[in-house]
Order: sequence, then structure tokens, then C-alpha cells
Amino acid sequence: MREIAKAFPLPWSHYDKLLALDDENARRFYEEEALRGGWSVRQLNRQINSQFYARTLLSKNKAAMLRKGAEPMGVGFAFVGRQVRLDIGGDEYAIDLLFYHLRLRCFFVIDLKMKPFKPEDAGKMNFYLSAVDDLMRHPDDGPSIGLLLCRDRNGITAEYALRDIGKPIGVAEWQTRLVDSLPPELQGRLPSIEDLEKELR
Repeated sequence: MREIAKAFPLPWSHYDKLLALDDENARRFYEEEALRGGWSVRQLNRQINSQFYARTLLSKNKAAMLRKGAEPMGVGFAFVGRQVRLDIGGDEYAIDLLFYHLRLRCFFVIDLKMKPFKPEDAGKMNFYLSAVDDLMRHPDDGPSIGLLLCRDRNGITAEYALRDIGKPIGVAEWQTRLVDSLPPELQGRLPSIEDLEKELR
């Protein structure tokens, strides 16, 4: 048992996520980074969904990417606002969610999409990050970081859309699994995601 614990130091829930990866190099990379960064299974899943491995391979500054990946996620965020208004050239824009990360000392812009990711979404996020950096960022702050949370994401489309953008932008799918985890007798009593979306239109 000691030998198994040495050979497989992560919890089984981590290996469950890693074994779902087809690329052996990606699997090894995520295992090493999870051990180095002390990632929870939720953090590991988030890094896999944001294609941290592919983004690191494409990055010109791999050391900086790995340092970012080692930062504990979910810690140090301060909520700035919802639907934060930006007046740019007489036109008004609204950022869905804006946070400030106390340890990274930068703004964190989140754009929520009820539809699958499209390449033009990357351009809009690039625009938001430029505006926040110019209008809100303190000289001592780091560059703002963007996260596009979409209904669905094609990894290749996201890779092409983000490849030559110099700003740190991630794309991830949002998921709602609450209904699946409810007892069977309650599952039919709640509205479906599609019903809720129709109500919000």
C-alpha cells in the first residue's frame, strides 16, 4: 500500500479526470502540475477545461504560464460588480462580472454566454480587457485577465481564436448538473434549463 501511495500520490478523483484524457503528455503534465500546485479535483477540472496544457505549449513565456497555473484558484477574489458599465467613445458597454484578485493584483473580467463559443467572443473580451486596463487599472496592477464562460466550447475554434491575442484569456464551458444530482422523485418537478432560458428571453 505504501508503494501504491508513492506511485499514485493524488486522490482517485484526480486520476478519474486524468484517465479521461487521450493525450498521454497532457495527462502527465496535469498530474505533475496538480501535485506541484496542490490542486483540488475542481481546480484540476477547471485547468483541463480551460486547456491549460495547450495554452502553455503555445505560450511564448511558459514559465509565467506555469506560475499562473500554480496559483491556488478561487482564493483572493474580491467582487467588484455585475453589469459594470463602461462608457467608451460615447457608447455604453457592460461587463457581466468583474472581480479583483488580491494576490495577483489584477482585474478579472468574466463574460457569460448562453450560446456556444464563437471567435468574435474573443475579440469582444480583448476589447473589454483593453478598456479595463486603460480606465480602471492602477499603475501597480498587473494586466487584466479574461474568462469567457460559454454554453459550449469547441477546443480547436477556441485555440485559433486566442492564438495570437497577447492578453490572458481563457474559455470554459459552464455546466449545470444540479438536476442530475437530485433524488429521482424531485427531478421531474424542476424546470429544465431550456424552460428557464425561454423565461429569461
